[in-house]
Amino acid sequence: MRQNWKLALGILLAVLAAHWWALDEVAALMGPSTEPIPPPSEITRPMLTRTITLPADVSSPEPATPRAAPGPQPREKQALLQPAPQPASEALVEAAIGSAPVAEVFPVPAATPIAPEPLPLTPVPPMATPAPQPDPAPAASAPTPVPEQAPPPPPPAVPTPTPAAKMAEATALPSPIRPLVWPGSKVLTYQLEVNSFPLPARAELRWRHDGAQYEASLALQSLISVTRTSKGAITPQGLEPLRYGEKITARSETAVHFQRDKGIVTFSNNKPSVALLAGMQDEVSVFFQVAALLGGSPQHFVPGTEIPFQTAESRAVRSLVFVVGKSEVVDLPGGRVPTLYLSHTEPPAYEGARSSKGEIWMAPGLDYLPVHIRITEPSGTTYDLRWSQTSAP
Repeated sequence: MRQNWKLALGILLAVLAAHWWALDEVAALMGPSTEPIPPPSEITRPMLTRTITLPADVSSPEPATPRAAPGPQPREKQALLQPAPQPASEALVEAAIGSAPVAEVFPVPAATPIAPEPLPLTPVPPMATPAPQPDPAPAASAPTPVPEQAPPPPPPAVPTPTPAAKMAEATALPSPIRPLVWPGSKVLTYQLEVNSFPLPARAELRWRHDGAQYEASLALQSLISVTRTSKGAITPQGLEPLRYGEKITARSETAVHFQRDKGIVTFSNNKPSVALLAGMQDEVSVFFQVAALLGGSPQHFVPGTEIPFQTAESRAVRSLVFVVGKSEVVDLPGGRVPTLYLSHTEPPAYEGARSSKGEIWMAPGLDYLPVHIRITEPSGTTYDLRWSQTSAP
């Protein structure tokens, strides 16, 4: 009985060792493959098993000594034969071996891998870019937007004319619009008053011309004598002074030269020269220029009319604007005379100073020559030249 048990146990160990060796060989021969594995039904055959019944008193066999791992395989064989997933039948065999009772399993021959046929590759044509579609036409019911009209531009600003511009406009007008009528040659004599108090002094305004050239002067004879002279040409646009002089008692005369060929005005006292503008006058010629304007077209000089000028004096050039006033009849030493009143405000002598005021009464009966001249100083002192008589030059 004991001999039979040992014999059965030896046979069982031999069968187990054979199965372990067969499984290791199969695993060594099967390697990883990129080829797809056919279904188990195509590579396996039906597995035949035989059941061996052990006696009841047989104890658990001692575990078999594990077999040494096979030696290293060549590189080519390792690359071609790598372990592959086991099919379901082999997994069942391993489960049956590891459990009791143990079934005798016949080795399953390795299946020859079948290379799959390559699939034909059909080239994919490039995608065509869709042609741009025109924008759909707007619906007929949609109203057409009307562009907003820009507001009209504001009218250009009209610059305020300067006294020089007004002067040029007034003195350089064509003769058909502003005809000039020159007064005849004569001498007007005046009585001097200071703050309405007569003084033992007299003044003379002399004017002489031949239609092309002129000479004029304003002289004051008193304790202090002052003489101002002007000479130049008569043109269709008006007087064009060439030289203006001013002499006070025993002092040397100071002169102003109108260099029209150079377009400048120079001063004998070395003051800086200035530009010579059209229609520029001096402190004497301005009286006769105004008289010619008024005598040529008196209807144009209604009250409020401005007559601008630039006038040269011994030290500089200043701008002044005569404003036409109302007609008046004035009582003078030479008699009762109808006149046209004009006034102007002179610029201050220096910054911060008050301005002096000039007033002139022009007599139409004396070719619009001045019969009354008043100067009011910033201090309030007034100087009056009141006409007394007219004589030939």
